[in-house]
Parts: sequence; structure tokens; C-alpha cells
Amino acid sequence: FAPPPKVDSEVIDLRPRVPTHIPVTQTSDSSWQHLLRICFQHRRKMLRSGVKEPKIRNALERSGLDGTKRAEALNWEDWLRFFEALQGDK
Repeated sequence: FAPPPKVDSEVIDLRPRVPTHIPVTQTSDSSWQHLLRICFQHRRKMLRSGVKEPKIRNALERSGLDGTKRAEALNWEDWLRFFEALQGDK
């Protein structure tokens, strides 16, 4: 290019983690997406006050998670327990 642009650039290579933290199958993917959507819909609220759907509230109680936590504060182990409790509700 003439004149050369005054731009710096970089290339970032993103790859998925192997194995994934949450074992989502093709049949449980919609449940996982629904759980995330509900929990992060009001992400600054505590889980117990932001989640109104009875099935997900029951899974929250059965998972033993602290309902005063926010969705953004959960770690992968918490999400796994929560998701497994939801899957057990079928």
C-alpha cells in the first residue's frame, strides 16, 4: 500500500477446549442453552430471585448451590452440578 497504513494487527487462534467442562450431548444441548439463557437473563440478580421457572428453581435447590450467588460467579463445577440436577428432573 502506498502510503502504508498506520495500523498494527495481530492474529488470534481460538480453539475449543478438549474435553469440554460440561458434557452436553445433542439431545441435552437445548436444555443447556435454556439454563444459560434463564440464568443470565438477569445476570446481576441473585439466582434465587432471578430464576422464576419452577423446574430450574428446583434444580437449583437440588444442586446445593448458594442461591445468593449470581450466574457470573458460578465456576465450572457449580454449573455442572446445576446442569446435572436439571437433567435429573426429567
